[in-house]
Amino acid sequence: MVVENLKKLALIVILISITGWIVFNPYIYCANSESIQNICFLMNDFCKNISLNYHFSNKDVFSLLRFLEYSILGITSAVLYRKYFNKIWANITNLLFFGLIVPVVEVLYRSNADSVFSAQDILISFFEFCLGAFIILICCVPKNKRMFSSRYKKNRYTGRG
Repeated sequence: MVVENLKKLALIVILISITGWIVFNPYIYCANSESIQNICFLMNDFCKNISLNYHFSNKDVFSLLRFLEYSILGITSAVLYRKYFNKIWANITNLLFFGLIVPVVEVLYRSNADSVFSAQDILISFFEFCLGAFIILICCVPKNKRMFSSRYKKNRYTGRG
């Protein structure tokens, strides 16, 4: 029991940390910074070594990093969500609401800092979150189909429905 509570607490701390990183990320203003250019150079060098004729720009690398941030947030929140709720498909709107709130808060915070974001950025970030969350939800689909219904209740002795 104590170990489960510690795992849930650790997941909550990780989720809050990732959300804080996304909202207060200082590198969002550095799309043309030296670190992004170095990553871009490494990716282009890798593509050249494997004979792939694609040239990454700074914006491509920046978009990839944002995709990774929101996918990791989706994965972490889906894992946490599965720990708290047994009927995951019946209460999935809470998870999606969280996934929509984070980009909206980020855009509102960035708009105060004179950064340009649009509704399209909110939707893209939301779909990145959903992709990460649904990867976890689909990979961990219960074998018993009745678990998808909201009336599913586990038998406390056998663990089956």
